Amino acid sequence: MKKILSIYIIKELIPPFLLGILIFTSIFLLGKLLDLVEMVLNKGVPFIDIIKIFFFILPSFFVFAVPLSFLLAVIIAFSRLSGDGEIIAMKAGGISLYQMYLPVFLFSIFAMLFTATITIYGMPWGNRNLKQTIFAIARTKAHLELKERVFNSSFKDMVIYIDRISSHNGLMKGIMIQDERDKDAINTIFAKEGRIIADETGQQVILRLTNGTIHRRDKKRGDYYIVSFEGYDLNLDFWGSISKKKFRMTRYEMSIKELSKRIKEEKERGEDYRELQVHLYSKFALPFVCIIFGIMGIPLGLKGKKSGKYLGIIISLVVVVFYYIIFSIAEVLGSRGNISPIVASWLPNILLAVFAIYIFLINAKEKESFLFNFIEYFFKRFERERDSK
Repeated sequence: MKKILSIYIIKELIPPFLLGILIFTSIFLLGKLLDLVEMVLNKGVPFIDIIKIFFFILPSFFVFAVPLSFLLAVIIAFSRLSGDGEIIAMKAGGISLYQMYLPVFLFSIFAMLFTATITIYGMPWGNRNLKQTIFAIARTKAHLELKERVFNSSFKDMVIYIDRISSHNGLMKGIMIQDERDKDAINTIFAKEGRIIADETGQQVILRLTNGTIHRRDKKRGDYYIVSFEGYDLNLDFWGSISKKKFRMTRYEMSIKELSKRIKEEKERGEDYRELQVHLYSKFALPFVCIIFGIMGIPLGLKGKKSGKYLGIIISLVVVVFYYIIFSIAEVLGSRGNISPIVASWLPNILLAVFAIYIFLINAKEKESFLFNFIEYFFKRFERERDSK
């Protein structure tokens, strides 16, 4: 009987879980969609490369989408079971809420392992490949975009004019650049020669200029001065908003082994390694939230059906938002040394676990919860005022 019940509940969890992953991934993707569309329409990036970029971004989305989808699945499944009277029938048959939690716990283990795999292996793999793909595209496009006797504005806050480009070796001659990346001091650069250099180590595309001058105008102080140079490297930002600030975050590209090695090296050099340490511990702490969501989701699903169609989901969204706010704050405090890095990583989980266990035990004992009654009062009052208008 218990085996049949477990299989039945797990089957109830699977469809909303998959639907949740699709929904949350789509929501997260919307933030990058405009950038991806711009890359196709304005930058001329091939569609196959856009698919690669999307594929490499996915692990970063899944780290948050999987736990949220699991919580949504538990709430929807138990709300449906409660609404159809199946929970009452199970309790009448001698099945307690603790026994109903067993299949949810098994599914939460799966969700936790899935999230842990993505966090530990998927994100570093995705971010490394994403950086390499963007670098490869930028390197190719930089050569294609720079043309003779054309004012090129494909690079962020820069206009580049080149008199001649050698088809044999790519050597550029007669270069003029208007560099407005620093809004307070605009540079106008003249160089006799230049060449595109691909920095494989730093994953940057560089325009290496020789024999030229920089005319710098400081807007704040009104100064104007000229600097001569024999060699000058200019980083070309082809992507604008899709820049290395967003994608080239070294700690997100490192595996656990690489993080541990970097922490040890920085510790030996006397450098601040706390930010890396918080990130390392978070790789283990974040997946564990799936277990907590499993405990929390059952009473929220049951309460949502009894008290209002959307109450359980609304409470869960509020709790999740507070969780990630606390997670972000704790991460900052741990990085600054205000609290221990391991405490910073696990504190949000501990606080959420206390709340989850509390509402689960209250529901299992079929007692009234002051917190739920308080929220339910304002929720029903809001519904009455809305219906009266």
